[in-house]
Amino acid sequence: MSHRNTSMECLECNMEFRGLQKKSEQNKKNRRKGVVGGKAPPTHNGGSASHQQIAADMEEYTGKAPSCYELFMFTHTKDHDGKTFQVDKAKEVHDLFVSRRADLALLGEEVPESELFYAAVGGHDRKKRVYGLGSYGRSIFRENSSQTCTSPDTSFEKDHLERKIQKLEETINQQRMELDDVRNMVNDMNNQ
Repeated sequence: MSHRNTSMECLECNMEFRGLQKKSEQNKKNRRKGVVGGKAPPTHNGGSASHQQIAADMEEYTGKAPSCYELFMFTHTKDHDGKTFQVDKAKEVHDLFVSRRADLALLGEEVPESELFYAAVGGHDRKKRVYGLGSYGRSIFRENSSQTCTSPDTSFEKDHLERKIQKLEETINQQRMELDDVRNMVNDMNNQ
């Protein structure tokens, strides 16, 4: 009777081990962005240095503390060239940041670069991290503890869009007035 229990226990242990093995393989695949064998694609180029250390080195080299965006670009482009991104998500963040900055420039508004970057990366994730800055992001951006920001800051987006719409409406009204002036001139010329 005890021999049978031992066999069942052994079978259960083996099944549990296989389940853990399968889970371990899936976790490995997830960590390596889907690459199980071979070299996993890099997500940034900071090596083992923390973002905080890289920021300190950048400050020592340039004489001023890097902005969040400058640090992000330095750590997420190949050879720090500012053009060749390590992963698609980094390129998307860059494009969104540049687009928002250009839109605000057209409106004649200035928003701190750190706010633009924070909105472009989507704020804090559920683990209170800021994409692209590692643990350095926690020390830079303080989060309202009652709210986790998992999408771009909607109040910033709403204000930005409202200002953009207002500016476009002003432009349309100005163009209508100019068109009316041209029509009046054409009518005057035809009546002469």
